[in-house]
Amino acid sequence: SASNLPSFKNPCAKEDESKCAMCSFKFKTSTRWKCDQCLDYYICSFCESDYADEKHFDGTHTFTKSDQ
Repeated sequence: SASNLPSFKNPCAKEDESKCAMCSFKFKTSTRWKCDQCLDYYICSFCESDYADEKHFDGTHTFTKSDQ
């Protein structure tokens, strides 16, 4: 049945811009990093420096700093 199928999150799906897509840190006025290839995919500075290369498309996507 469909309820027994594993659920996979689309890593390029539109995300809530108020929190980090990797660790769910809630942005206030802090720096966030936007994926240059994905629509509305933002991560915090901690995840960008420590995890983006490993966990987001194996480092094939790039991020641009965005201060908001």
